[in-house]
Amino acid sequence: MNKRIRVNSNILIIGAGIAGITAAIYLGEQGHKVTLIERGEILGGRLNNLFSVYGMDICTKDFMCEQISKLNKSSNITVFTSTELVEAKGYVGSFNSKLKTPRRTSLRGRQNSKLVEIKHGAVIIATGIDVSTPKMRCNSQGIINHTHLEGYIADSKIIPKAFGTKVVFLCDFDKEDSQIIALSTLKNALLLREKLRCEVFVISRNIKVAGKKFEQLYTVAREKGVVFIKPINSLMKVSPYNDLISIELSSAGSAVEGIDVRSLHIICDWLIIGENILPSQGTEELSGILGVERDKQGFFQNNNVHFMPNLSNRKGIFFAGACHIDAGLNDILDDSLTAAYAAHNLVAKSAIEINEKTAEVDEEKCALCLTCLRSCPHKAIDIEFSHEAGKKAAKIIEEACFGCGICTSLCPSRAIQLREYEDEKILKLIG
Repeated sequence: MNKRIRVNSNILIIGAGIAGITAAIYLGEQGHKVTLIERGEILGGRLNNLFSVYGMDICTKDFMCEQISKLNKSSNITVFTSTELVEAKGYVGSFNSKLKTPRRTSLRGRQNSKLVEIKHGAVIIATGIDVSTPKMRCNSQGIINHTHLEGYIADSKIIPKAFGTKVVFLCDFDKEDSQIIALSTLKNALLLREKLRCEVFVISRNIKVAGKKFEQLYTVAREKGVVFIKPINSLMKVSPYNDLISIELSSAGSAVEGIDVRSLHIICDWLIIGENILPSQGTEELSGILGVERDKQGFFQNNNVHFMPNLSNRKGIFFAGACHIDAGLNDILDDSLTAAYAAHNLVAKSAIEINEKTAEVDEEKCALCLTCLRSCPHKAIDIEFSHEAGKKAAKIIEEACFGCGICTSLCPSRAIQLREYEDEKILKLIG
């Protein structure tokens, strides 16, 4: 019979952008006590910088106001801003975390901090992304990034000219852009074309349009007159031209709406360059505190991107939103709900079952070489004093063990066996 352990139904969510807020609202509605922490001073994350989102009838500011209003109305959600996770102990169903949060400002004007300790059964990481703007050799006030463009549109700084305002979007010229930048390009290109009657060009080798409604967005942009230019091993030169910007494509040629062009020269008013997408500030530290893996780019790594997209390498810790997927807002909202549902499904019951097929340690044989401790990807091994063996030995934390067998195969003393797959049983099977 499988072992059962009691679980704490409270949930910690790290990051109060739209992904964290969406997950918190859902979990609060399910009756969980949710602690939502945000490193910055305001809620909403990068959605606060957007003027509009394609396919959303309501403006982003009104949408965020609605979501934050739901947070404030929920008696199950506690929100901390300017707060960081500084320590996390325990395992699935029973985590104990410490939060560093500001105290009231002192008489000398200093803002002191205090530690708040919370207990919870699951964690959702929804820390989002940061961005940086690539450096251009050409200096011009007309060269801006997507974040600035959103603000310029909101503040009506892009004014249509009588003879037409030309805007060029530059995507993935040096390296492949993310889907986030591609979707921002399409959305804003269509907005400038329809609302401000600008002449809009998009220079991109391979623009990504996978996801809900975005193939349609690309098609509509073309139909409305946005011109797509596909460089083919081309050299590009960007230089000032009076108060405008000169863009020259030469060498092997380019394809303009499917027509090969050997050289191309565009004089434009605005050049929009895509930002580099980076892991959010503090991702590395958070990875170390929680013991969760990151990929080569530093983003949080999925356990299995196709089969279990929101799971981490540790039971009870989930990912939501742009901190682990490259996607537009609609997909991020869906991903956040998926993570919230997974956390709810885990801790909704008073107890969870532990699979019998976990590893176990023969404490007498354990040489305390720490090979298992270093190699376990799930942080399911600890070192404790064994009264039976009369010494310190490795101990399997059953509720955290996935039964993957890595420690079993690497143990030089053969002190670890996987239940139901002991050496003796395997030898009998192979005869």
